[in-house]
Amino acid sequence: MQEAHREILRKNRTFLVRELEPKLLYDYLVEHGIYNDVMLEDIRAERTRFDQSTKLLTSLTRRGRDAFRVFCQALDDSGQYDIADRLLSRSQEERAEIEARKREEKRQMTRGYTATVSATAVHTSRSGAVQPSGGHEDTPWPAAGDDGIYDVKRLLNRCTTLPSSNPRVYSMTRKPRGHVFILNNKYFAGLPLREGTNKDAENVKKLFQELSFTTETHQNLNTAGIHEKLRNFAQKNHEDSDCCVVVLLSHGGQGGIFGTDSGIISFQDILQKFNGENCPDLIGKPKLFFVQACRGDDRDSGVTSSDSNIPGSTPSDQSTPDATVASPQQVFAPNVPSIADTFLAYGTLPGFVSWRNSDKGSWFICALMEVFLKYAATMDINQLMTEVNYHVSQKIGTSTSYRQLPAPVNMLTKNLYFNPGVSLPSLSDTTDRDEPCIRQESTAARSVLSHDQTVLKSTRGVQPTD
Repeated sequence: MQEAHREILRKNRTFLVRELEPKLLYDYLVEHGIYNDVMLEDIRAERTRFDQSTKLLTSLTRRGRDAFRVFCQALDDSGQYDIADRLLSRSQEERAEIEARKREEKRQMTRGYTATVSATAVHTSRSGAVQPSGGHEDTPWPAAGDDGIYDVKRLLNRCTTLPSSNPRVYSMTRKPRGHVFILNNKYFAGLPLREGTNKDAENVKKLFQELSFTTETHQNLNTAGIHEKLRNFAQKNHEDSDCCVVVLLSHGGQGGIFGTDSGIISFQDILQKFNGENCPDLIGKPKLFFVQACRGDDRDSGVTSSDSNIPGSTPSDQSTPDATVASPQQVFAPNVPSIADTFLAYGTLPGFVSWRNSDKGSWFICALMEVFLKYAATMDINQLMTEVNYHVSQKIGTSTSYRQLPAPVNMLTKNLYFNPGVSLPSLSDTTDRDEPCIRQESTAARSVLSHDQTVLKSTRGVQPTD
């Protein structure tokens, strides 16, 4: 917690202990990651309101940089506006605006809403569940240009309304949302050149910038360089961020990725840099990792399916995997620590290769781009990655009959929507507006070819990826 916020709590301690109703705050503080249930049991054990308030205020100053902001949000959420006014020195006009916004949010929550998507039959309920009422075959689908680069600004579908509040959904409305770290390793000592990786790096950079993130790209780092740059990124100021993202494009093996010196850095070492001890600014906030790298050297030949006419069974030419040297181990996340609020999106199953196209980029990143461009305004990250799984699973190369299936690992504690096109002030906003919003189709949607024509069209020069 910032020293200025500590001072505010200290000067108002007598008032807070006298006026605060702590029981009304507990659920909100847990849902936003400031406390967990075990911590609150100790506070709840105090028999009087006075003692609970005292214990809560004493521990609050040690609950991270977001503790004061979330505490004030909890006051508003529980109707204790007078206390929040005093702590934030709010004017009557600001107070009236907050109350009006809360009334509108409650009205929206009680009434519910349906998100309508023209040209696709996807309906979104207030709870955020997306139910496709029709198939994928007839819907327009984003496509990369001849150079392999997606026109993200033109193709991305955006929200047309502000999302309403839901404590079971992460806040994703600040601008910028947070920081994105992109590692792009192309050249290696003793491993093949990763042709096509620059297309992946450029595409994900454009995508996350359009999703209101700031990005930094690091090219061709050895093992020590990866450690250093990731450590610096984790330790930068994330206090005013809703989220952070790490994209790793490299050769890999079971349990980690390779630096350009062909040394390996384990996923465990990567994730530990972002745990609560090493990165307190991100406690309770989503941390997303997208990994385009091999995780072994097994190759998936697939099985014969009765759905032989599934869109995407058309070949992707000359696919090659990124080289690996480690033996496969059939576990989903070997030696990965349990870090809450983390989502790992691996491009392939443990033990298997991941395929990359030398002209267009990797199967995984291409599918991720197209799914996010089309559905990021209406689907949460689990639904998005399920779509990515589907599209990658339908790809097949002409130079090889092998298949691929991504393997996301979800350690998030809430739903996450990217809310493209929505932004609220990062400091003055005192409420969370976190549900999926109504999506507006991109201006290019009507001119894009249908899904079965474009989603898995043939590409050239595909290499074994990473």
